[in-house]
Amino acid sequence: MFPHIKGPKEDTNPLVTNTNGEYLIKAINWAIAENSDKDSQLYGMVDSENVIYAGHSMGATCSIKGSHSQIDDENIKLTVAMHPGICGPLGPPPSPATWETDQMRDLAEKHPVFMTTAKNDGAFWPAPATASHEYGCFEKSLDKANPDATAVFIDFKKEECEEDDARSPFPDGGHCCPLRTADGGRPENPWLLVALKLYGQHNGSLNTKCYELLWG
Repeated sequence: MFPHIKGPKEDTNPLVTNTNGEYLIKAINWAIAENSDKDSQLYGMVDSENVIYAGHSMGATCSIKGSHSQIDDENIKLTVAMHPGICGPLGPPPSPATWETDQMRDLAEKHPVFMTTAKNDGAFWPAPATASHEYGCFEKSLDKANPDATAVFIDFKKEECEEDDARSPFPDGGHCCPLRTADGGRPENPWLLVALKLYGQHNGSLNTKCYELLWG
């Protein structure tokens, strides 16, 4: 489910933002409710026992904070954060729009966490400082975590996320690498799909091709 804050047109305004995950939560709860509504097109089609929070950039911060606010929900099987805003308490973006390392630590101890960035991500600081900081946030999140915590971090090379101008005037390099279309498609998609399948469909089973691809 892809949530809007105000609407498809209104959300193109850069001043329309959300970073606490409430709209992700609303979207998931709506889908689960529709699953039980005989008059809904989603009736009986939603696997409400395997929920994944995922997002890119602002949405990645939302996925961390939204998933964390629902941390006791045993149906959440994975949290995905692709190029999230940097960790707090200081900005950019300014607190309370940031996410906290203890939030990711809590999530990794409850269910797997999947995070990506790119060497040329310059969204918050000039590259490669953004990626270095995000990796530092990830490391700090897990430095005191339970040994059984499960988390994977992928830092894509600069050349994998170069601007290709395929979506001009919209960028698809660096911070927007998940949107890149040239050279065989979006480089982050295969990793993302494997993580989604492994934890959303196969319950993290070690005896799967997905586990071998992600961890092997």
